[in-house]
Amino acid sequence: MVRSVLGIDVGGTQMKWGLVQEGRVRSLHKEKTPPHPEALKSRIQQLVHELGPVDAIGIGVPGMVDEEGVIHDPPNLPEFHGFPLKQALEQITGLPVRIENDANLIALGEWKFGAAQGARHAVVMTLGTGIGTGFISDGRLVRGAHGRGAEGGHMILDPDGPPCYCGNRGCLESFLGTVHFIPRARSALAQGPEVPSDLDQLDAAELYKLAQRGHPVAQELWREYGHWLGLGIVNFVHLFGPEVVVLGGGVAGAFDAFAPAMFQTLEQHVIGYPDRHLKVVPAALGMEAGIYGAWALLEDT
Repeated sequence: MVRSVLGIDVGGTQMKWGLVQEGRVRSLHKEKTPPHPEALKSRIQQLVHELGPVDAIGIGVPGMVDEEGVIHDPPNLPEFHGFPLKQALEQITGLPVRIENDANLIALGEWKFGAAQGARHAVVMTLGTGIGTGFISDGRLVRGAHGRGAEGGHMILDPDGPPCYCGNRGCLESFLGTVHFIPRARSALAQGPEVPSDLDQLDAAELYKLAQRGHPVAQELWREYGHWLGLGIVNFVHLFGPEVVVLGGGVAGAFDAFAPAMFQTLEQHVIGYPDRHLKVVPAALGMEAGIYGAWALLEDT
């Protein structure tokens, strides 16, 4: 059994990493995601050298990951497509390496240690640059054939909807991922009353603050966000019948801004909603979720 794991959560814009020892995160750091896979490989090699004794490496990456640890079709990091990250890292570090979809890694963390702990059926959504989903069904992580399943962020809600980086239109991610949502928010705010200063610097956190201060356009944007998020959850509930839906990622910090519209959508569209006793809650582990997921991925190896 491993005693010290370097856990790495590679996001579309930020990379979080930390050392997990005996099942506890001992350190947590974040930095900009390296721009291409060779840079990521070099950075991880540097971390292993700097951190001292490490028994194994667990990594979550955007996109789909096959049994050989090759990354496929990451919509927000297209240059990583086809890169054999597991093999490359094992060759330069001499350590066992496990690679998993980043949302699956976060789902493992929240299921083993966080807000979904104790559930046999759970959905964990990561609301950030893109939309990640991880599904726990009957106590097992759903990966699909060749690791290409569980891509709930690319479930199509409206085939005539906004374009998504995956090449389709109207994906859940095209409505909710900040890479799409924030540009639309800037455009809407520019046309409304009380145009914020530094509009080109607006992010989800600032949009949340505007809504808290009563800005009508910002409040409406979050209502729309909650509506589309609710529709996504409706489909996941009907497919998987979870006991709990956990919402993580940076945008989950705006939970109270989008939650009313989200719950209203669930009440309207989930079949048998009152009898399901469904819980939809914010994640418990914050930025550490993927790091704990790396430990869960490797604890039995």
